[in-house]
Amino acid sequence: MIEALIAIGVVGLILIVWMWSLYSKQAENRDLKRVSDIQSLRQAMAVIKSNNGFYDRALCELGAVSGCAGKSGSALLSLMPQLADFTDPKTPGTACANAATCQAGSCNYAFTNLAADSYEILFYLEKGVNGFSEPGCYSATPQGIRKY
Repeated sequence: MIEALIAIGVVGLILIVWMWSLYSKQAENRDLKRVSDIQSLRQAMAVIKSNNGFYDRALCELGAVSGCAGKSGSALLSLMPQLADFTDPKTPGTACANAATCQAGSCNYAFTNLAADSYEILFYLEKGVNGFSEPGCYSATPQGIRKY
């Protein structure tokens, strides 16, 4: 009887460790997608500036990046036809509209600044990945990506 209880306890412990590692891997995969999405956005914004002279020719409003998909004539939409689906893999509903929202946890990519010569996109990483080793809020600008 005692041996059976010990065996059940060991199996339970193994299952807990396995589930935790699975969850951790899923968060890492979501972070990889986030960084890839933001790099694609930065590249598209560079093309917009190169072709039109100004970032604001993206014709997007402040807020969720995916909201640009509804803007007729958006240079960003012409470069990224899948823009309507460009959302955070975990929390596509809530936009990272400001520092407080972004730092609170997972939120959708959002423009917090979009001017002729600059832009800022906020996004959240759950664990950190690649060169972005910490979880938390990050800012993407023409100069690069940095922890917010």
